[in-house]
Amino acid sequence: MWGNHDVGGTSTATVLGATSRYYTFAQGPLRVVVLDANDPFDSAQAAFLRATLAAAPEPVRIVAFHQPIRTAGLHPPLAGALQAWEPIFLRYGVAMVLQGHNHDYERIRAGRLTYVTTGGGGAPLYPCIRRPAGLVRCVSTHNFLLVSADSQGVSVRAVDLAGRTIDRFTVPVPTPPPA
Repeated sequence: MWGNHDVGGTSTATVLGATSRYYTFAQGPLRVVVLDANDPFDSAQAAFLRATLAAAPEPVRIVAFHQPIRTAGLHPPLAGALQAWEPIFLRYGVAMVLQGHNHDYERIRAGRLTYVTTGGGGAPLYPCIRRPAGLVRCVSTHNFLLVSADSQGVSVRAVDLAGRTIDRFTVPVPTPPPA
């Protein structure tokens, strides 16, 4: 996904072969929408997000982007993106939001949305410095996620480099509010 290091260049496009700064893919019961958090107010991206989620037949929906909009980590939440994107996530039944940027592991529960920051991939770690509402877990450790989805929801296991489980949870498929 496109992040702050891609603003002036094309490293994500070159390394990952991403043809667009935002895109979607599906696998079985799962629809993933990847956004470019460098420009959360881009009207074309917002229209893409709405249209993709509205048309998605998959019951499990995850949105992923780099800079977090809810976080306990060193870098503050991305200004304005919460107000721009979260209403769309709620309207179209997003179950989980994956974020990066902060070099730690975080899980925040905000109403029926679960936000996970997994930024502990190898760079120097950041401390957990905020206590946002809904904070379930924040650990300054290198980590990766094991994610599986079925028609009922998403199961996640966060694992540190020693193979220890640092967090485990399940997010059910939300019922979107009436349109």
